[in-house]
Amino acid sequence: MSSMKHDFIINTKAVGRGPYDKQDGSEPEEVLFIMMEYAPEGELFDMIANSGKFSEPTARYFFMQLLSALSYIHNQVGVCHRDLKPENILIDSEFNLKLADWGFSIPLVGQSGNGKLHSYKGTLGYMPPEQHAKKAYNGKAADLFAIAVVVFMMITQCQPFDEARVTDKYYRLIAGNKPSLYWKIFEKVTPISEDLKDLLTGMF
Repeated sequence: MSSMKHDFIINTKAVGRGPYDKQDGSEPEEVLFIMMEYAPEGELFDMIANSGKFSEPTARYFFMQLLSALSYIHNQVGVCHRDLKPENILIDSEFNLKLADWGFSIPLVGQSGNGKLHSYKGTLGYMPPEQHAKKAYNGKAADLFAIAVVVFMMITQCQPFDEARVTDKYYRLIAGNKPSLYWKIFEKVTPISEDLKDLLTGMF
């Protein structure tokens, strides 16, 4: 975390050890601490919940920031996040996004060095189908899948499916190459441009 410096990633200010005062008044305990940049506008999740559906230009603005951050961590740092969701995306005072919570991040090369990941980490509604199937998966693709879910939520204020499995009544329309039926359902929630449908269908 401390090695990453990017406009759309939460910056680590300091890492160290210090005393932690216990509530019971007993002797302070030395603990590890991480001091991070403050993001005063909170989580993207709360913004979506409280502000309502985003317009497509607003969603595009945030999507470009997410892509910029992913390009940096994938191509310069060499890691994938693996838990991208609105709760792990913070907002600073200038209303720019900041990726946070790196607890599930892992080097893109994987344990064997061949670029295939195997561990079942993440949040169910944001994980790609190959992860649910317990198959080897690509870290970059997993992160891109997750931000497609995030963009969908910005536009509609709801999730696109419960989980990316063929047993899910919504995702199986995407997996079965029936995107027109899928989008017909969600057009009742909000109008979505053909360009955005094509983009999200491809990412899903």
